[in-house]
Amino acid sequence: MNCIAKTLSGQQHNIFTGPDFTNTVLTTVPGGINFLVKRSFGPLADGNYWYEIATPQGPGWLHSSSVEVTGEGCGQKKPQDEITPVMSATETPAEQTIEAIEPPPLVLKQQIIRIVTVVSQGVRVRSEPKPEGMVLLSGLRNGVEALWKETTPDGKWHKIDMYDDANTQGWVNAEYTRVADIIEKQVSPNVSTVAGEVLLDVPYHSQEDADAKYAWADCGPTSLRMIIAWNAQRFGLPNPNITVDEIVRAVGIGPKDFSSFAQLIPAARKYGIEMYHTNQATLERVKRELDFGRPVVQLVRYGSFSQRQHQRFTSGHFLVVTGYNATHVYLNDPYWAGERRNEGHNWAVPNEEFNHAIGPKGSGMAGNMPYQALFLTTSALA
Repeated sequence: MNCIAKTLSGQQHNIFTGPDFTNTVLTTVPGGINFLVKRSFGPLADGNYWYEIATPQGPGWLHSSSVEVTGEGCGQKKPQDEITPVMSATETPAEQTIEAIEPPPLVLKQQIIRIVTVVSQGVRVRSEPKPEGMVLLSGLRNGVEALWKETTPDGKWHKIDMYDDANTQGWVNAEYTRVADIIEKQVSPNVSTVAGEVLLDVPYHSQEDADAKYAWADCGPTSLRMIIAWNAQRFGLPNPNITVDEIVRAVGIGPKDFSSFAQLIPAARKYGIEMYHTNQATLERVKRELDFGRPVVQLVRYGSFSQRQHQRFTSGHFLVVTGYNATHVYLNDPYWAGERRNEGHNWAVPNEEFNHAIGPKGSGMAGNMPYQALFLTTSALA
């Protein structure tokens, strides 16, 4: 993408935290300011776009009604008199009939939106875009994610594809939701050469290595260490000289403490990684993250994996999901040591075992809620 968005002169313009007017205003800028567009979202039902730009306050979104856009690849609605006529290559200009052809609209595929509810009782998913539609799901609360399908012409309803076992598709009232994030770019490539397989190149670290001796339960910090190495690698940088014990101290746990999502998120931020906690990390949802080139830090019940090295340990455990194929999920499991240490790198576990480890039955046995993971925040990824 190589385009510039210039705010219209003579007025102030709001920059929002997400591509929707109901999102929080990040900052306000005057007219005549040029911004490099990172990505665009649209066209919407009215033909307009949203443009993501960088500000001193962080990533933000400008509506196309606030800017003039120049350059290529950003998507913009052209007036009818600006459409370039298309001429036949076999005719001379004097003989041909000139006919204006409207180019097809730019539509970004596979857009994932994070629905953020603004009502305390939660949001309902209905079978039709109207209040009388049958309720398919109810009680959706903050952070629920879905695959955006379409929006009604009046902008009042969003059709979404849920990440549940039933693959529910339905409609949510836009009045009670706002789009908080749009995910449509790949961050790092699939390194597998096998058809139907995804495998991300995530460097491996073990919680039994020499640099991981301070805390016993350091699987969370070790998983974070692998994400830090992956993030450096995708920019062509060497693996940072950071020990797992350093990350343990950044997380803030003692020698016998367990780490939590609430501790891992700010610790990741100290190393330039923005992540967020989700309780929707089903296998299909995790696969979609991997499809877009983003590894996942998942909480599992370790005892669900029959071929684990340490058979006595069966409780909750953090690890990194790096890929999948039709029958297995690939894991960077930090709990491998000694001569078998490297078996933890891209360790393949059957889909059935992975589903049990992350689902209600396995998580319940480990004393945790199901489908919990850390996803990378795409708005913070360059």
